[in-house]
Amino acid sequence: TSGGPWTFGGPGFSWNTSGCPGSSPLDHTGNSGKYAAMDFSVPDAGVILTMPPVDVSALTAPYLQFYFTMCGVGYTPLNQLNVEAFDGTNWNLVSMIQQGTTGWEEFTFTLTSYIFNTNQVQIRFRAEDGGSTSTYYGDMAIDDVSIIETPTCISPSALSTSNSTGSSTTLSWVERGSAVKWEVEYGPQNFTLGSGNSSIVNVDTFKMISGLTPVTSYSWYVRAICGSNDTSAWTGPSSFTTPCATYTPPYSQDFTTYIPNC
Repeated sequence: TSGGPWTFGGPGFSWNTSGCPGSSPLDHTGNSGKYAAMDFSVPDAGVILTMPPVDVSALTAPYLQFYFTMCGVGYTPLNQLNVEAFDGTNWNLVSMIQQGTTGWEEFTFTLTSYIFNTNQVQIRFRAEDGGSTSTYYGDMAIDDVSIIETPTCISPSALSTSNSTGSSTTLSWVERGSAVKWEVEYGPQNFTLGSGNSSIVNVDTFKMISGLTPVTSYSWYVRAICGSNDTSAWTGPSSFTTPCATYTPPYSQDFTTYIPNC
């Protein structure tokens, strides 16, 4: 009803996102494609991106999947992405997302209860500013929107890092299904999936990785392994930057040469 609109573009946008603030991200798949972006200013209200109706008669349990990124730093309250479904007459709220991300994060919703006219679903995304005078810090984007059969193996979510040193960090995630085994892959920031360092994790939903380089940015992915030939889609990339190395005495610094950013 005011502000907006959703814009379709890719790297090169000058807007705030997971860098908080910073330049625009790569698209979710990392292949320099495009995505739908909402560049907030004041005011923005009811800025809507509507999908066409989708015939789901071939699906047993229709499932909405998309990837979302938004800066959650420097303003409060946060901006909102409202996911809504049409029932043939009215739009109904499926979920309201009001959280910052550290990169692209997957969101999924079961659509079985939102079928109308026997076999159709229709979804829209409604962006609302949270009311902050600095709402422009909360630019958001969505990418790779799909309506599919509910997968037998659900992707993990909420990727995060902790206990970072100059040479190691701990990767963590949340299991949303019943998997007890996961595959983790990491590499230099924006590496091509399949070319990084891969390992299998059993039982624990975290993985400590070592041998990293100080003051260096990395990306990582994780997927669930539910059984033989049954793996989830990859979740990610999520990114982190290692801090400076830790030194031990004797230590001196004459500023003739030094490690940048340390």
